[in-house]
Amino acid sequence: MFSDGGQRLMTFSGDGTLLQWDATNGKPIGKPMKGRLNRVLCIAVNEKCGMILAVYTDFDKNNEVIRWNTRTCEIMGEPI
Repeated sequence: MFSDGGQRLMTFSGDGTLLQWDATNGKPIGKPMKGRLNRVLCIAVNEKCGMILAVYTDFDKNNEVIRWNTRTCEIMGEPI
């Protein structure tokens, strides 16, 4: 998924890891972001707010939304 400004590409893998990439040179930005649950269902990005929303699940009864800071690659607040 490309960010709303088109400068970053966001990818996520089956182990729940999110990665940011510089869309102009193909190099990773920051560190990998790993949630507590196994799978990422979807992500949304807002560069103006500097935030990534990621919906995680374990396909059982547990789901959570994590807000990630795009600059620090750290979790913003408690999962929802």
